[in-house]
Amino acid sequence: MKLSDAQILKNLKEGSPDAYKQLFDRYYKPLSVYAFKYCDSFQLAEDIVQDLFIKLWDEKRYLKLENAKIKRTNLAHMGMDAIEIV
Repeated sequence: MKLSDAQILKNLKEGSPDAYKQLFDRYYKPLSVYAFKYCDSFQLAEDIVQDLFIKLWDEKRYLKLENAKIKRTNLAHMGMDAIEIV
């Protein structure tokens, strides 16, 4: 059964490593491609997305889940700090 983004985020906020893996598996590649548009190295794009997922795990307890819905651009904007450093 495929969980909704809202359910995955709820589970992530509760500390579920499985929810983190589901989120990573669902969004890692599309976010890496998105980040690649802003830098000239796919390896750097992947590093940026990995940093984003580390930040997401570290700050999961602060997630606001009202009307929770993930869009690739929403997650990508969380990583814009890293992209701007490039």
